Amino acid sequence: MANRPRYQVLELRDDGLPVYVAMQRAGQPLAAWAWECRDLVDNPLTRWLRTLDSPPESHVLLGSGVQLTWRTARALVRFRRDEVARMAGTWPDPPAFALWLPTQRGGVGHPRPVCRVKDGAVERFPSIDDAARALRTDRDGIVERVERGIDAGGGLWLDEA
Repeated sequence: MANRPRYQVLELRDDGLPVYVAMQRAGQPLAAWAWECRDLVDNPLTRWLRTLDSPPESHVLLGSGVQLTWRTARALVRFRRDEVARMAGTWPDPPAFALWLPTQRGGVGHPRPVCRVKDGAVERFPSIDDAARALRTDRDGIVERVERGIDAGGGLWLDEA
């Protein structure tokens, strides 16, 4: 069975600069959900959101008319992030104004802390592996949840810096 297309690639901008590029499930506004929990989680995105008076404008770059598969959306997010870094002259690292974290994170000796926000409660995990063990799933399942932002149960997944 083929992977159903249901994702979009979005961008949050600050004075025209693409400060956050991510993917979301169509119909599930990642930016609005991040805005709601900006005081619960500490990462570059939520720190920036706390400086704003109102939610940022979210621009769907691709997937508004015809949704994308998870693999396609993931590849396009990475492509767009690399494109922004190249234009800023910082590739392979994100530019200073970017709110996304470097893509090469995690692994032995370099855990990637993540959290899940659901119903106003924050569940923190010191690493992807710890989250996978706690939820009795595989590592790839947790990575997918963090990359798309939202799980099937309505929990918001974010990196913690």
